[in-house]
Amino acid sequence: MSTLVDSVKSLSDLVYYSRRPLPASPDGLNASEAAPAVLRKPMEHGKLFELIDDIQQAIKRGSPIDLDDGTLLAVIDALKHSKTIGIDDRYLLLEKVFTLTSRLPPGSIIQKKVTDAIISLLYNDLPHPPGTYLGKKYAFRTADGSYNNINNPDLGKAKMPYTRTVQSHNPIPSEEKN
Repeated sequence: MSTLVDSVKSLSDLVYYSRRPLPASPDGLNASEAAPAVLRKPMEHGKLFELIDDIQQAIKRGSPIDLDDGTLLAVIDALKHSKTIGIDDRYLLLEKVFTLTSRLPPGSIIQKKVTDAIISLLYNDLPHPPGTYLGKKYAFRTADGSYNNINNPDLGKAKMPYTRTVQSHNPIPSEEKN
């Protein structure tokens, strides 16, 4: 299997180098080929070579995700409810995806794609505040935390309950309610 993978990587490099212009230097090397020896930089390779190399490194490191019951329940919940009621935060799916991303090789194609998907999800999912509010009332923060969110002035205000993303198991005691 290893010889087959090495052959595919070599073929990928052959295609990658055949598409580049011929070198003009007297030693017959392009700048990127001479740089590894002089500057101790890694040699350039094609995308397929890099993808196969990333997969080989991932196999050597072991599984990037823990396949326990919690992970499987989180994935099932996400597939089942992503288009309807939303994903249940108690399954910690986003945290598991962050863990997966951190275990992938730095700068790999797979890591870049997963990171871009996470950023897109968060950017598109979270509400964006307006660019600015004009007037002296909104120019500075208040001491009690009110008006940090103009659309909901009590959000984050002192002695107000925290905002939750999932329903609480225990109700707020009656003496703390406003």
